[in-house]
Amino acid sequence: MKKFILLSVIIVAFTVAIAVVIRMWSGGAGQQRTLAMDAIPMEASMLLKVNSFGAFADGLREHKLWRNMSRVYEIRHAASLAYMLDSLYASSSDIKRMLDANPLLVSICAVGQSHEWLAALQLPQGMGRAEVLAALRKLAPDCVAAQDQRYNQAYISVLELPDERCYYISAYHGVAMMASSKLLIERAVGQIDGGVSLVRSPQFGQILDMSGKNMPANLFVQYAQLPAVIKSAVGIKHRRGSQALADLALWTELDLSLSTDQIMASGLSNVADSANSFLRLLCAQRPVQPQLQQLLPAEVGVYMWWGISDQTEYLSQYRNYLERKREIHPYTQTLSKRKQQLGIQPEDLFSVLMKNQMTLAYWASIQADVPGCWYIVANTASPSAARKAIEKAYAAAQSNGAAPDGVASRTLQLERGQSLDVLRFPAPGLHRDVWGSMFDAAIDQYCCFIDNYIVYAPTPEALVRLAKAYHRNHTLGADVNYRNFAGETVKKANYGIYVNPIYASDIITEYTAAPATQLLISTAQQGLTGISVQLVGGSPYVFVALNMAQGKTVRTSTNQTQWISNLHARPIQCPQLVVNHNTREREVFVQDSAHNIYLISPQGRLLWERRIDGPITGEVQQVDAFRNGKLQLVFSTPTHIYLIDRLGRDVDGFPIALPAAATNPLTVVDYEGNRNYRLLQACADRHIYMYDVSGKPVEGWMFDRTETTVSHRIGLVRSEGKDYLVMFDRNRVYLLNRRGEERVAPSEHFSKSRHGQFGLTATATGQPCLVTTDSTGVVRTITLDGKVSSLALRPFSPHHAFALANISDEPQLDYLVLDEQHLSVFTAKGQPLFRVALPESMEHWIGVFEVEGKPRIGLASAQAGNIYMYGADGRMQETFPLQGATPFSVAKSKSEVDAYSLFVGISDGSVVCYSVK
Repeated sequence: MKKFILLSVIIVAFTVAIAVVIRMWSGGAGQQRTLAMDAIPMEASMLLKVNSFGAFADGLREHKLWRNMSRVYEIRHAASLAYMLDSLYASSSDIKRMLDANPLLVSICAVGQSHEWLAALQLPQGMGRAEVLAALRKLAPDCVAAQDQRYNQAYISVLELPDERCYYISAYHGVAMMASSKLLIERAVGQIDGGVSLVRSPQFGQILDMSGKNMPANLFVQYAQLPAVIKSAVGIKHRRGSQALADLALWTELDLSLSTDQIMASGLSNVADSANSFLRLLCAQRPVQPQLQQLLPAEVGVYMWWGISDQTEYLSQYRNYLERKREIHPYTQTLSKRKQQLGIQPEDLFSVLMKNQMTLAYWASIQADVPGCWYIVANTASPSAARKAIEKAYAAAQSNGAAPDGVASRTLQLERGQSLDVLRFPAPGLHRDVWGSMFDAAIDQYCCFIDNYIVYAPTPEALVRLAKAYHRNHTLGADVNYRNFAGETVKKANYGIYVNPIYASDIITEYTAAPATQLLISTAQQGLTGISVQLVGGSPYVFVALNMAQGKTVRTSTNQTQWISNLHARPIQCPQLVVNHNTREREVFVQDSAHNIYLISPQGRLLWERRIDGPITGEVQQVDAFRNGKLQLVFSTPTHIYLIDRLGRDVDGFPIALPAAATNPLTVVDYEGNRNYRLLQACADRHIYMYDVSGKPVEGWMFDRTETTVSHRIGLVRSEGKDYLVMFDRNRVYLLNRRGEERVAPSEHFSKSRHGQFGLTATATGQPCLVTTDSTGVVRTITLDGKVSSLALRPFSPHHAFALANISDEPQLDYLVLDEQHLSVFTAKGQPLFRVALPESMEHWIGVFEVEGKPRIGLASAQAGNIYMYGADGRMQETFPLQGATPFSVAKSKSEVDAYSLFVGISDGSVVCYSVK
């Protein structure tokens, strides 16, 4: 189908040229006029009817997919002609008049062992010979017109281009024709003389009447003629199988629509009772909502999906179809043998094994030692009943000598304590025997149950591979690229084919001939991310929808990716690790740009999501508000303070509406460690508000106002039995007691740096002190008696970021400064440890982690979409940079020995868990 669309565009381009020159040989006035449709060969396999050339050309001009496809070598020349002729259409009133007056028809049909094309256009009256000659010289000044040849009453002219290609041109009874074959021109003239036309065919006339009249173009497919045309694009081994397309239906009409990055087409197929059409099987089936994509791996290259609401009716119609083809006898014989082997009718067995949908999917190999293979997946009404049916059938097969002796199932280990029961399927090849030759490639030797799905594969290892991908949430249904693509497809259907050329290169190579293979793979490399065809039954006419999409594919470092979990929008904060109080496992909390918050399991599965009123300020903290060992999440947005349980539900009394907009992250303090929490929030009115976990203001809090707004977190320091609440506004530091009274007045005021952290460390004499930097980059040390001292490291900009960490072996914390694409690290005495020139601009964030007992420094570049990790010696760690667009979290991995898990957000809307060492 895609190849035809490309060829059609090429033909359109040449046909515009012929529309200009045709009048030279037509003789002009006085001739009988007829419909251009009469010239289209009756044996045409495809017909493109361009109703509005201007709209069609505009769509191509703005189409990203077409622009990228035009870079592919096989169609680059045709694309340049298309753009040239489009320009001519815009600049020549004569050409515009011709193409706007009547539809342009472009057909493809088989001629001998090849396929050829013919285009036809009914000429408008009133065009002068001089205008036509002028347009010809402007369009193709180097073309050579050979001597005219006569056929009946028509003259056929040969147009030779400088690249030695020849095209045959004629005009007869007011119809301009151009073809790649002289024979097609002769056939067209004969049809016009004999009154033979597609529009006189009841089947075509019916589908023509149902076509969209206001669409830029319509595409018609005649299935009986299709195999002869596409055979040159099909691999030699599969050409015989392509003959099955001949009786798929009679005709299909598709209304074409071009958006910026998609080619969409939809319409109807007719399946008259007079013909044995395979699609008649769908007419009595109610459309089904696809679900199996939630189980298929993200790298699936091809899948074929069936949605069957009534299996009995479907298989009955399938028998009728085979009977009309005179192929029913081998089918019934095979099923009779299967019944003897299994002790049950195969149809009855599938009524238990499959509820209403099934898919055949190919998952390509991504590692040299892991072969790609075909999987069969179906949903089941009851996995336990399906398992019992398989075990009973296997026992019968063993007693009849049709299955090997021994245990029919075994348990295989996955990861993180998970396991998978794998069963021998009692009748390998049964899907092919019952459902048809589409399942020839599948080997249903083993099966397993995953949730409410049953999966068949050639080996137990293949089943384990798929189960691991599912448990990591590395599935097609969770993939952001597929979700974007599927959002433009039909929601309910009865049959579907999906191809992602990026992951289907080996299948494309096997099933297509070399030129078609190169065309598909090259086009995929230029941005084609998906092709789908869907069929919707439930009526006498089967609805058909086709979609081809261009997009940006998000591809992470596969060998390090543990799982990917997709969000509805771009993540805007660091994926934060929180504790599940039931299992003590670490779960991932994150928020996206649409203000949705998510909780994700350690395996990457979405536990819940909900929307809140705005972006979270700072980090989320956990509290045990009810003192019962169950943890809740507490955080603030610009307008509210939230306290939610681990299921995402609001705790009574929350959210708290703030009196003014929040200006800093929420601070949670527990003075005595007895879970009597206090929530402190600075707001735009310069007040600091304190609440308890019941959502009420705390009595006795006496702080009035800061001099300017507070944008940094509020800290709590305990020393010698005293509490110090630490706050910074733009002018000064505040050291308060529990009531909000100033405990210590600092000896000096300064403006804290905007992106600088502050932390508690100790002076050289062991005295506790707070350390940060001011707006000029000078390190400021504040002891708890209020004394302020300064240390100038080197000149830094006001936009620098500052952090404290134990990088060296010194007892005091070291100083880390990120400024103007440099990372500098100093000891507490101001001695430089190292300075690193960074490859790109970074966010104002410095993360410090411990990996294998050694410090690691994390940086992130949202603009470039990369994250970095450096060691204590200033060297970038192996395997970095990785793809990521947010700050990240790191924790010890439970799935791999001596490995750590890194959690980061991706700009296209997902959270990725990498394995790092």
